[in-house]
Amino acid sequence: MAPPTIVDLHAHYVPEELVRQIESGARGWEMDARREPEGLILRIRGRDMLNPCSGQYHVPDRIADMDRTGVAWQVMSAAPFLFYYWAAPELAVRIARLTNESMAAAVAEFPGRLRALASVPFSSPRWFDEARAAVTHLGLHGFAVATEFGEEQIDGPTFRSLFKLAVELDVPVFIHPHNVGTPRGLDGNYLINLIGNPMTTTIALGRFAFSGIIDELPTLRTVWAHLGGYVSLAASRLQHGAEVRPEAASGDRLPPAQVMRRIWVDALNHDVRAVRFAGHIHGDDRVVAGTDYCFDMGIADPSQQIASLARIDPAFAERVAWKNAAAVLPGLSLSAVPVHELRPGEAVGVAETLRPPSPA
Repeated sequence: MAPPTIVDLHAHYVPEELVRQIESGARGWEMDARREPEGLILRIRGRDMLNPCSGQYHVPDRIADMDRTGVAWQVMSAAPFLFYYWAAPELAVRIARLTNESMAAAVAEFPGRLRALASVPFSSPRWFDEARAAVTHLGLHGFAVATEFGEEQIDGPTFRSLFKLAVELDVPVFIHPHNVGTPRGLDGNYLINLIGNPMTTTIALGRFAFSGIIDELPTLRTVWAHLGGYVSLAASRLQHGAEVRPEAASGDRLPPAQVMRRIWVDALNHDVRAVRFAGHIHGDDRVVAGTDYCFDMGIADPSQQIASLARIDPAFAERVAWKNAAAVLPGLSLSAVPVHELRPGEAVGVAETLRPPSPA
């Protein structure tokens, strides 16, 4: 049988024009670039950011990667290191505009394969107008933001203003961890990413669950990266706390358990049993495909992930692959393609099933 149709809502992007300018010696971006055997490296504020595949910035190669891995649609958003929330206002606007204009051009070139979520230059006083223009003028399809902006958390006034704008424009907001720092105990062994990224998302979702934002904005559509962090396991504890602790009492607000069923999470986890469990917590209609294209902590071959998930629950696998995305991004031209059966001997729920097969 054919591989599944997949709509990938977690796919990162770097503007090729930015790469060209940096490699040509352009100044003012507070970024350097070099080529290494493992890929393009952008150095930002003393840190090396590896872009491991050319499709990250060269759109035709991205389309070829999509074809190879069964992805019908990809919803692009800036690589988190390009959020530039730390930047001076003018630089923040410049990089957001270049990123958003570049993604708009990519969508125009491949209108049947790509969609894009706008970067928002939060450090500029003009961020609200820039965000609105990215959707109303450039035609982008939503917003991509981090879990925090400086000292402000996801339930703060800046994010609330963006959420109101998203509802007004009827577009989703994708929420991705960024600038985790080095919390105590996460030094070494890449724990800053392995544990830090999902931990940061869990904290943000915990705050969101008690914020009253969904009560105020019941039609808000948010998609949370990396399966929502650890929140699938924490959801019952949040709900219990709301029931027994006065500091966490929901009052007139929706309780955490209901908030958890009013968000979407992407399926970026390396055990499909965890993905299936997230469906039980958030609802089978609230889990969408996401690969983290094209970073090494992502899903290298999403068609294999969907196939492995189908062995547990074929109907749920089809929802994750493409059906649920239609509620996040209405208007996508989707058609059902059967989820293919696993080959004999393929395991379920282990990272190895998510990697592409070794060359013969």
